[in-house]
Amino acid sequence: MEELDELRLTLHRDPRMVVERATELATLARADGERAMRSRCLALRGRARRSLGQMELAELDLREAVHDAVGPDADRLAADAHLGLAGVLAWAGRTVEALERLELAAKLGDERTVAYASLQRASVLQRAGRLDEALGAYETALPTLYRLDLRTDQALVHMNRGMIRVTAGDLPGAFADLDRAAELFAADGNDFGVAQVRHGTGVAHVRGGELAAALGALDDAVERFECLGHDALDVQVDRVEALLAAGLSADAATAAADLARRFGEAGSHSLAAEAWLRSGQAARFDGDLVAALDCARKACRLFAAQSAVGWERLARLEVLRIGASLGEGSASDLIALADELAGAGDPVGAATATALACRVAVQAGETALARELAEMCARQTASIGVLEVRLLGAHASASVAAACGDVRVARRHLRRGLDDLARHRATLGASDARAAVAGHADDLVRTGLHLAAREGRPSALFEWSERARASRRRQAVGPAPVDDELAVDLAALRRVMAEVRARREGGDVVGLLAEQRRIERAVQRRQLRTAGAAAVRFRPPSLADVRARLGSCSLVSLVESDGRLLAVTITDRRSKVHDLGGTAAATDAAAVSAAGLRALADPSLIGARRAARVDLLLRSLDALGAVVRPALAGDGPLLLVLPASLHAAPWGAVPGVSGRPVGVVPSATWWLDLPEEHVAVGATFVAAGPRLAFGDLEAAAVAGRHDGARLVTGARATGAALLEGLRTADVSHIVAHGRIRHDGPSWSSLEMADGPVCLYELEREARTSSVVVLSACESGVGVRAGDQLVGLSSCLLGLGTRSLVASVCRLPDTEVTVELMAELHGHLVGSGSVAHALASLDRGAPGDERWVHAACLASFGAL
Repeated sequence: MEELDELRLTLHRDPRMVVERATELATLARADGERAMRSRCLALRGRARRSLGQMELAELDLREAVHDAVGPDADRLAADAHLGLAGVLAWAGRTVEALERLELAAKLGDERTVAYASLQRASVLQRAGRLDEALGAYETALPTLYRLDLRTDQALVHMNRGMIRVTAGDLPGAFADLDRAAELFAADGNDFGVAQVRHGTGVAHVRGGELAAALGALDDAVERFECLGHDALDVQVDRVEALLAAGLSADAATAAADLARRFGEAGSHSLAAEAWLRSGQAARFDGDLVAALDCARKACRLFAAQSAVGWERLARLEVLRIGASLGEGSASDLIALADELAGAGDPVGAATATALACRVAVQAGETALARELAEMCARQTASIGVLEVRLLGAHASASVAAACGDVRVARRHLRRGLDDLARHRATLGASDARAAVAGHADDLVRTGLHLAAREGRPSALFEWSERARASRRRQAVGPAPVDDELAVDLAALRRVMAEVRARREGGDVVGLLAEQRRIERAVQRRQLRTAGAAAVRFRPPSLADVRARLGSCSLVSLVESDGRLLAVTITDRRSKVHDLGGTAAATDAAAVSAAGLRALADPSLIGARRAARVDLLLRSLDALGAVVRPALAGDGPLLLVLPASLHAAPWGAVPGVSGRPVGVVPSATWWLDLPEEHVAVGATFVAAGPRLAFGDLEAAAVAGRHDGARLVTGARATGAALLEGLRTADVSHIVAHGRIRHDGPSWSSLEMADGPVCLYELEREARTSSVVVLSACESGVGVRAGDQLVGLSSCLLGLGTRSLVASVCRLPDTEVTVELMAELHGHLVGSGSVAHALASLDRGAPGDERWVHAACLASFGAL
């Protein structure tokens, strides 16, 4: 008995040890015919197995403990086993059964057991979504627990009350409760409890929009649980929510689908339903509304079957939200659900439903109802710290103001929402997350662009086109961050990938690929936990700001709005808006021209097939030129700001653009952030990576055009040499295999002698060369994240590179490329301008080999 009491005290500190010793004691009790002792041992082992996530074994133990509860203490033993079994049943989503077991425990147990049953009932009610009932039970119990000095139970109540406050949007109150719970658990040596609090703290940070802190807390919780032998899959469900908040919908969808499968196989139907709900949210964020609706409905059915009323309401809210995006449903359904959620103590869910009802009412032309709902939503969101709800509220208010004809008020609400998101984005250190999180502002940006397009003033459309591209700004340049673990992981990753490359021809790479994925996951997690710089309020430049810097150049900003392609053309004298027609004409022409250029870059394409491809490419370029021609001013130097859908087109070959010095800039804001002084061509660095037939020849030819150029080839062309060259030279030319990773754009890389250098590694640099030429396949494109591309070019332009030449498709490794690159640098030395150098190339006749190679190259950044 004494040993069992001691084991109970260590239950959450070392559950694996408790399982082993309780098994030994249960075996002895059975051999001695001591059923009551065996009941005690099984009840203890069941609880330990629950801590380890072994739910089916835990249920079997606790049911047997009830069965073996005999003798003078039969009622007390049975009550204790019922308590433990209720916890397991609640975890499995069997809410009604769990509450029945708690009633039995309360009937059979002593005063202390009755108190525990009451607390656990509150926990079950909380999980079922009956939050007001649960909160009342916790607050009633807390004074008694302090009076009896039951610290572990005090901690549990603070932790659970903290999570209810998270749901209610009371984040300061939630953090106060969670911090108190952590203190109590730590003082009691309850490692399991501390891990649970870290889990809850991560969820609270997610809701508050503090993604780096959220992922740090959730990853810490996983590590703590795993040290205790627990698989922590429930933490991974909330990590999916964090990934969604970061805009990383593809990663979130993959993780959620895997968790749903694993939970279903393990019989954890409650968590499986949560995972399906997250899958639906990920699909909605990614624009796949049909898949999203299927997942949300599945979650709804699972929650209803478990009598998890609160969760079922949230799943129903997701179903109605998707329906609203599809143009289905009615405001009345959402209003009714908002009332249910408010009555159940879920103000966050209620505010979300009200904001969506407001949107539906606006779409249906029910302006009076929409105005009433917007006012209600404003009151609901005033005290809620949850970012997504604040954004929905801002959009609802803006939509109603716009419907009532008050454009000024509508824009004020839209700007408020975008400023809120900018503060959120600034908390993220990872560039892929910073780009992707802009997707949360899609509705706000679309509405702002719609209003600006309807008004037709250049200043309004220009402002909102720049707001749409607010994340395309230069990063603050400072000292390289010190992260020894990251440096070690990246070096190890480069070695592993180099070994994979070496063995491709016949060696076994399965183990190496697994190690590569393991390191990549570790690096990505660390980067997502990295906090960003302090938020700086975004103020779009004015037309006057742009005109003051243009000189003889013109700037054309293309933007998509309501299915139309619009352009703001700015010269030193005037600005004008052009409606260029439906976006499909331009995007189709751009896609066909990009595909045609990729095909012609293949040397095996010859004869009639090549002639047909040339004809198709030239016709698509003519079509694209015809679309944008009205927006092109004169024939002088041109700055282009493009939507992501038009980024990969070979603009240097488009009629009306071809032959002009052209710079494709991320945004006008990015361009205006550049120092005004022109940077002279100075110290030059040239490197050639491996596995290129003409790489060394090209590097030598380029170096020969610059006095005193530093040239590295062969084994000396390492990743470290590349980073040092980019850091110290004014001009860098890199000949290498480029790779765009669509499964993770921050793993896009340049291949060097000792392995690839990826974006994660480039982003650690405090400075990159002012002028960079990337003679590497697809180095000028990237992976789309909202209206931004994440890739090598966007990374360098964000870090400090002023002008960049890169390829928009596969760049042929031939003597022609060598000649073009040498000629390019000759013009660069003479003019000091990348765009002028590229425009001055002798391109040959349209369709011939030299013309195709030159068309692959594009100039990004300053002229």
